[in-house]
Amino acid sequence: MGPRLRMRGTSGAIVVLVAAILGVLFLFAGAAGRSVALLLAIVAGVGWFGWDQYGRWRHRRELTEFAAMHGWEYRERAFEYSARFDGLPFGEGVDQRQEDVLSGTFSGARCATFTHCFEIKRTDWSAPARDELLWFSTGTGRRTRTEHYRYQVTLVELPVALPRLDIVPESVADRAVKAFGGRDVDVESHEFNRRWRVLADDPRYAHAILNPLMIARLLRPDAEGLALRLDGSALMAWREGSQGVGTLASRLGALTGIARQIREHVVQDYGRPACASAATRPFADSAPSWATTPGALTSGRWTGVDPDAEGARRSHEDDFDILRMDPRTRGL
Repeated sequence: MGPRLRMRGTSGAIVVLVAAILGVLFLFAGAAGRSVALLLAIVAGVGWFGWDQYGRWRHRRELTEFAAMHGWEYRERAFEYSARFDGLPFGEGVDQRQEDVLSGTFSGARCATFTHCFEIKRTDWSAPARDELLWFSTGTGRRTRTEHYRYQVTLVELPVALPRLDIVPESVADRAVKAFGGRDVDVESHEFNRRWRVLADDPRYAHAILNPLMIARLLRPDAEGLALRLDGSALMAWREGSQGVGTLASRLGALTGIARQIREHVVQDYGRPACASAATRPFADSAPSWATTPGALTSGRWTGVDPDAEGARRSHEDDFDILRMDPRTRGL
């Protein structure tokens, strides 16, 4: 199993600090001190749980209001992406699920964003068997802890399936190479090679994807720091932790702009039919402008993202746009 990134936040550090203080009080204080420590532990636990639930309620209310305003769909929980994708952050741990799933339309593409969650249980066999509490609780003297992981995934659906390709920032490159495998591919741009690590099983396919327009698009500020993956009929960006809707338009603008730099010959040489579903059907030419205008969500309200001049216009001389293509007319 490859290396993993675990979410660490201020709230987690505070919980650990409070637990350590209460543990010291409980071990070294007298009977009265232990009673006070126990009471404080209960109060702190209830307070932390209440604050955590309030934060979740505020976050979900924000997403629900966003969905209602922009004509998107909001679901508290889903599971279909766990079986669809593999590789970090997917295919790891147990209880894999997607929370706070938003799906809708942006710049002529069907999109989704969600928090992918899973747990990993680790066992410490070094615990002494004479530990009476552990002995009676487990019968073996071992200690088990559960680690919780959360990743924000944002994706754009494509009407055609393409082979796997990972483009990750140098900041996570070493871990990504171990987790994903594949060959490391360099291009002729020194600046691109300095910022990005490209992982693919077929270097020819990677170079076909990384045409000059694609390289220029990936060097733009809105793509910096994103971990990108082209996997089947989806182009996604993922990162550790959770993100709200404040940066959603920027993420979607980057993803749709990058997708539009995929050339037609790549589809012809490497593409295969995508699953026939509502998520991957191309838009008709009669689609309303609010569904195809860069920088606007389905409500027609401006999102604050400038139109992507390179990504919004058709990127090829033959007027090819992968987000609007009909696979049936391309012989797929």
